[in-house]
Amino acid sequence: MGAEQSVYEHNTNLLRSLKPGDIVKFHRGAYYHFAIYMGDEIVIHIRGLPENTARDYVRPLFVGSVGSVPQEKVEIAEEDFWTAANNCKGYLANDETKEAFKVDDILRRAKASLGPTEYHLLQKNCEHWVNKIKYDKEESQQATNFTIGMGATGVILGTAAALGGVVGYMLTREPKKSETDGSNGTVENFR
Repeated sequence: MGAEQSVYEHNTNLLRSLKPGDIVKFHRGAYYHFAIYMGDEIVIHIRGLPENTARDYVRPLFVGSVGSVPQEKVEIAEEDFWTAANNCKGYLANDETKEAFKVDDILRRAKASLGPTEYHLLQKNCEHWVNKIKYDKEESQQATNFTIGMGATGVILGTAAALGGVVGYMLTREPKKSETDGSNGTVENFR
């Protein structure tokens, strides 16, 4: 089996195939970061301001509006592909099922949005932004998947808690006389 390509080799090959207006996603481990490829190894994407610290982004996840980062902490910026990649592999992420704007319009829309912006992990993230720029559809599949996953987890945990409560109740309550003497045909005993 061949050795896996280095990030540099992988991204060099990707850059050869990218066209202006393409959506690029960078695998960051637990999530993808999205950008619009402008050409000449330049992307436009949402990024934190260089002077910010990790605390500027983590704290809003637990305080106030969950996932919101203050506008003065985030911007849409034009940046070198390699800086935006941040030593992560990139992938072409165009959605061929959606109708895209013409390339010139995508590039114009991306450039027109440069500057400070609002950011919300689940409602206004980098994937929402690239889809708005390219398709005029502010959507994020990873935010949807996260929300569905959290909802499913909540349903599973809620169901487990409810079942646990019912079983616990059945195991600890005293049976009624009719349940032990068989007078109405019910279960003899829950224990």
